[in-house]
Amino acid sequence: NGQPLPTDDRFHVTESEDGISTLSIHKAQLADKGTYTAKATNAVGEAEAKTTLNIAGIKPTLTNDLDATLQATKGESMTIKLSATGTPRPDIVWTRGND
Repeated sequence: NGQPLPTDDRFHVTESEDGISTLSIHKAQLADKGTYTAKATNAVGEAEAKTTLNIAGIKPTLTNDLDATLQATKGESMTIKLSATGTPRPDIVWTRGND
């Protein structure tokens, strides 16, 4: 049996006067994937429909490039910045060594 939908602001069910029920998921997350079931019931029986929701992630994209070679002066501080986007948010791991 399925679990009730969360009662947060991201899941919203509306029903129109002509019997159409709509489930809206605001800002879908990877955890939202899975099977969704709608069940209609009345005094003489029930009917249900199921669908599987897949949530596509977005592979990491670097939003800036690093210079191929950097120069630093001994004893001074330096910084190297890199940013990346993706869904879920990517982790950036720095390493040092030969190619």
